[in-house]
Amino acid sequence: MKEPNKTQWQDDLREWYHLKSREYTSANYPKVLDRAKRRNEIEERLDKLETRRQLEHNQLFAKFEDLRIKAPRKIELLKDGSNGQTLQFSEGEKRSSLTDSKLEFKPTSPIQPEQFLHSTARPLITVSKNEPIPSQEIQNLAPTQPKSLFGPNIQQPNIISSITPAQIQPKPQEPVKNSGFFFNPSLPAISAPIFPTTSTAPQETSKLQEKPPSFNFLTPKVESSNHDVLKRKSPLVALPKLSSESKLQKWLNFYLDFYSKFNRTVEIFEHDVSQKDLRILLKRSISEKIDVLTKRKANNNDIANVVVFIDDLLRNQPVLGIEKEQIQISPGNQPALRYAAATICDKYLTLIKWDLELLDVITMVISTMFFKSKEFRLTFISKIVHSMVLLHFNLDKIAEKINSIMEKSPEMLANWLPSESATFLLFCRLQIVLTSSKVPINNEALSDIGGIQLVIMIFEEALKLDTPILLSSAFILTKILKNCSSHFLKHHKELLQKHMNNLEKLNTVDFGSQISEVSKKLKNGGENFLKTSTGMLKVQFGETLKKIREQIEKS
Repeated sequence: MKEPNKTQWQDDLREWYHLKSREYTSANYPKVLDRAKRRNEIEERLDKLETRRQLEHNQLFAKFEDLRIKAPRKIELLKDGSNGQTLQFSEGEKRSSLTDSKLEFKPTSPIQPEQFLHSTARPLITVSKNEPIPSQEIQNLAPTQPKSLFGPNIQQPNIISSITPAQIQPKPQEPVKNSGFFFNPSLPAISAPIFPTTSTAPQETSKLQEKPPSFNFLTPKVESSNHDVLKRKSPLVALPKLSSESKLQKWLNFYLDFYSKFNRTVEIFEHDVSQKDLRILLKRSISEKIDVLTKRKANNNDIANVVVFIDDLLRNQPVLGIEKEQIQISPGNQPALRYAAATICDKYLTLIKWDLELLDVITMVISTMFFKSKEFRLTFISKIVHSMVLLHFNLDKIAEKINSIMEKSPEMLANWLPSESATFLLFCRLQIVLTSSKVPINNEALSDIGGIQLVIMIFEEALKLDTPILLSSAFILTKILKNCSSHFLKHHKELLQKHMNNLEKLNTVDFGSQISEVSKKLKNGGENFLKTSTGMLKVQFGETLKKIREQIEKS
């Protein structure tokens, strides 16, 4: 018998990842979004129809039961065939015993439930006088308790007392329906019953007949003491993160602060009514120009044209759009300049996420603009820092990002890691181009640090962490080793040899505790994504590390 392959799950996971990657290409991505949107709309409509149908059914059933119990009936006196005594029943006894006796119901015509609800006619119930009824059978007709609504010969259950607190408590990690929170498995056990204490003494028959039992017994009543228990929060656990004194954190803070100030000016321009025409013209012209000139087989002339267009536009020079309309930003209109730069950066970051085959063309355009304008370089890097959550090595931000994506569309969650990968690949390629261009870079100033030294700084700071960060550590280190391996092996081979032991340790880290802690902050379905993504990244990191080790041994 052939032994099962121990790495089969890794192969299956890798194949699933490749299939998902091919599905979310630039050509299929709009179709996937459209299918997901239509599916969500259909499911929402079906849920509404089912809810409405169930509500109407419950209302009709309640009315039918109420009318059935309260409906008047005509009954003759029953006589004992043995001694001729007349047996008289009370009104309550008549109603409760008729359905269990051998009485004959003869309606004049078939009656439907809908007709019965609106009919005022009284059904005639007769007893055959020809056949004597034994006294023992008449005694059996005497009711001992009201008729059960759950079927004949079934004892009416005590609904509240028959449900124990253990049966009604929600299971861990499942959302409680019709409530404003998701059940936290870390909450202390509730000792007091959720339902209020009720007496199990038998109730009078007449009271039950006047008011039928309520079917809303599944809606729990929470007492004040239980409210206090539910409001308690689980103890906070300190999650690992970058030190505030680390060089990487200071670099991130610099660009986040730059982005905040820059974006504030852009938002002011976007809400300026007087600049509406210029804003529309800029956005349309920039998008059309970049779409036309940025293509997979773009030649040097196309790249030069788009670079000249961007450079002249940001230097307040007149440029021509696709339809030959002239565009010029006045020298004193700083918000318009920043809006144009932000639109250009956003457009290229969107293109690289949609089509990785545009990487070389986009790298040439952006790197050329880096040399021409320092502010454009700061703007583009700040956009990357702000959009790339995994670069921050912060579990709180990762949880917020996952929740924000799931609020928009859970299907988009599968495209998040490929988008981060494309953005970071462009970032690494730009730094390699800056290094190979031999442009002097001041690596002491946070605003000027760049090139391969910036990538090395991120690489070393990720390895300095006492505890590797879930998703971030494996993702960033894998992408750096994969995208910069040739440059590292050629110019920084000793760096890889120095940190090889730390890289090997990372391959054996168990992220189970971090997954459980982060899952408490996620909405339903986020934990499965964390487990799947962690396993996928661990496989990729192991394969990349194995190739690097082999290349070091060969060289």
